[in-house]
Amino acid sequence: MKKVKPYTHENLLAINNLNQRGGRMLSLCDLITAGTLSLEAAAELALIAYYNGSFLTAAGPGGVGKTTLMAAILAFLPPGTEIMTITGSGMLSELGTRTFDHHLCLLVHEIGSGPYFSYLWGNGVARYFGLINRDRSLVSNLHAETYDGAVSQLKGHPLSVARDVLAHIDFFAFMKAGAYGRRVTEIWYADTNGSHIPAWKWDRKMDSLLYVAALPFSKLFSARFHQKEDTLKTRISALQAYLHEAMNQHITHLEKLQREFLHRFLPASD
Repeated sequence: MKKVKPYTHENLLAINNLNQRGGRMLSLCDLITAGTLSLEAAAELALIAYYNGSFLTAAGPGGVGKTTLMAAILAFLPPGTEIMTITGSGMLSELGTRTFDHHLCLLVHEIGSGPYFSYLWGNGVARYFGLINRDRSLVSNLHAETYDGAVSQLKGHPLSVARDVLAHIDFFAFMKAGAYGRRVTEIWYADTNGSHIPAWKWDRKMDSLLYVAALPFSKLFSARFHQKEDTLKTRISALQAYLHEAMNQHITHLEKLQREFLHRFLPASD
């Protein structure tokens, strides 16, 4: 059996290259402690990353924390997946003709216009989305405050991403910031009909994320990830317990959280 190369170190470098705020990158435990999202929602998003799901984080203005959230989730990729940062449209043509013996997570720092590193705009965005398949996932963020706004932006000119291609995105996470701090306000999961449904919504009065989908996470994603519902339930419970224990032990640094996850959670789950 061919040994799977771990891309842990290389992936950490790619994640740290997302840093826009200085200091260390924040982890999911940091975000849970800050009230940005709940432990339960964090465990589900981390499990989607572990199954090489594709996702987008979004917010209206800059500086809300969408890149930080994206980076924190990326720490939970499985070790055999390589983060490949897309630095321009030229890489897209090359990827369309190459084959790899491992899974790729195709990372674009932002879907937006501007002369910034790993930003993508125009017709290159549709080409980027077109690369999603069973061996390639897609992760990025964009400026949008709602699901309808995000889909309208992606489908409209000059991006022109096909609606059926958007169905490959496993979740959209939306954020806002205010006097209450930075909060994930909505998470939309892929449903079983080729679209997305609201799954988590922030209740401002309670300052809490509430699960609002009619179907549980395990039901929504069992067929998508080729897993039994009971398996997903078990892994969600294990991830919740792991994050809770990590917070109690003050394991907050992204690198250490990732290392402990790979050493302790994966062997117990697989």
